[in-house]
Amino acid sequence: MLRLRLIRVERDLTIVDVAKATGINRVNLGYLELGRLNPTTTEAQKLSAFYGIPAPDLFDHVDDPLVPSPATKVAALIGSEE
Repeated sequence: MLRLRLIRVERDLTIVDVAKATGINRVNLGYLELGRLNPTTTEAQKLSAFYGIPAPDLFDHVDDPLVPSPATKVAALIGSEE
């Protein structure tokens, strides 16, 4: 997942909020946040300006704190067998 989503969630914004503010299609924003779509130069510039964060920082990959890592899942399974 990209930092883009974490920043949006931390700021308590919806994809619709960001879409309206930036003029970027909400479906494209969803794909951008998941890393399934590469941003155009224009999209990167709009998002950078909106968030006040350099574009390269928005598109760094980060772990999603809402999704447990595979190691966490395994540890939970092992712990539940005792």
